[in-house]
Amino acid sequence: LTRLKIMADGGGGQCNDAIDRQFEIDSLAFQTVSGCIGSTLTNGGFEDAGKGHLSWALSAGSHPSLTPPSIQEEVAKGGSFAAALHVDNPCNPVEVSTPVTIPIPTALSGGPALVFHYNYPAHETSNVKVYIKDLYGPDNNPTGFSNNLITLKNTLPSTDGWEQETLCLDSSAYGRRATMAMILHGGGGTCDAAYPEEDAWIDNVKIVYSPDCPAF
Repeated sequence: LTRLKIMADGGGGQCNDAIDRQFEIDSLAFQTVSGCIGSTLTNGGFEDAGKGHLSWALSAGSHPSLTPPSIQEEVAKGGSFAAALHVDNPCNPVEVSTPVTIPIPTALSGGPALVFHYNYPAHETSNVKVYIKDLYGPDNNPTGFSNNLITLKNTLPSTDGWEQETLCLDSSAYGRRATMAMILHGGGGTCDAAYPEEDAWIDNVKIVYSPDCPAF
């Protein structure tokens, strides 16, 4: 945590209106609370999400034919649930995302890495991308980190069933909170043209230490 900012809004009215407001705060503390997002990544197996306890955001683009991602049973690599992404249009992506924290690297265990299983059958036009976004530097100053998207993987290859992927994270950003997003892009083409339906499934998402990733 680099900075905590607490703001009091004056509310509606004109700028020159005399409005008396008072805001007080005391006994500020950081605590571990059951049910809050974990220290690195929570519910990577989508088990809680499948039961209606959603720690993942599921979103789709604006085209009316797009179906938002869902949490499905009987397709999982492990456990009972997995995230399912579906596109039938080239114009907008569908996305699953969740908050993450970059862990402190260790010389013995290696650097931080994002590890997950995915099932992405042969496809014609779509592609799966993995991003880290909103990785803020101190005082919201980028200081080498972008406040926008950082691409971890621009294109995942197709698979014959479930495969595991390991993507290194920037160990120098340890302790920083960000959003990890997996996005199924429809690819190029005209929005209303004939388009194949294409799918991808994600499961067992974790942040671990990998000896293949730089620690410092």
